[in-house]
Amino acid sequence: MKLLVFSDSHGRLEPIQSIIRAHADTTDAILHLGDGAAEVLTLRARFPSIPFYAVLGNCDSYTYSDFGITQDKCLSLGGYTLYFCHGDRFGVGGGTGALAAYAAYKHADIALYGHTHIAHEEYIPADSDKPDAKPLWILSPGSVSLPRDASQSSFGILDLSERGVLFSVGRWADAKH
Repeated sequence: MKLLVFSDSHGRLEPIQSIIRAHADTTDAILHLGDGAAEVLTLRARFPSIPFYAVLGNCDSYTYSDFGITQDKCLSLGGYTLYFCHGDRFGVGGGTGALAAYAAYKHADIALYGHTHIAHEEYIPADSDKPDAKPLWILSPGSVSLPRDASQSSFGILDLSERGVLFSVGRWADAKH
């Protein structure tokens, strides 16, 4: 299963639209990790054959919850449990410890977040002292419109299979800042 992962589009529709067009034939679903609820509604209409899952960011209006865009989500996709949120309420700018603890509490295999505008990939192996513990991937695609870690906007490609989890960060070279 191939997922496109976006965050922090902040009103910029073109980067996401171009990336989706380039990957539409091979994408099973799209995740948006906040600060782009308005774009999600537009993109759902333009790409009706691709499922969209989205959460609210700290710059999104809570009125978008009427459209199924909530503060966080926990989904089973491709044989994995994904927990995703914007990340601000977990203080991800200062580290991912609180997010990791909450994702583990939700029995997630993968935790995805935005907010920092910085792409990030982290793997936490299972704690051998806890019999019910399992490994956790913590992933952020960076920002599709206002990157802080690169000169180009970024997005994530998350491939889920029985062989494992593969996360790649893509760059959108045509971004205008």
